[in-house]
Amino acid sequence: MPDIVDSSVPVTNIDSNNISIKLDENVASELIKVDASIQGWSVKYAQINLESRGIESTIHNLHQHKAKLMSDALKEQGIDLSKYTSAHMGTDGTVQLISDNDGSINPPLNK
Repeated sequence: MPDIVDSSVPVTNIDSNNISIKLDENVASELIKVDASIQGWSVKYAQINLESRGIESTIHNLHQHKAKLMSDALKEQGIDLSKYTSAHMGTDGTVQLISDNDGSINPPLNK
């Protein structure tokens, strides 16, 4: 199994509540492919403008697949996801984990 995180790029503490992690190129590529599929299905759904459980289900499943891939990648690095409320991945494969101090906006990622 390939490394999940690009070990040549250190984990960066943006501040006490946020960190930035560079994923391995192959892992990031897989996540970007899933994201492109989500975007494609979303556009297709908007174009036909119909209630379609099949397309809604596909988009939902792709979102879940992307979330699981990202979550598994970060957990394998020993990162405690319960401290963070959101995650964002850039097109370069860098993931930023963001925490709200009071936790009132979103539940933790792994709940």
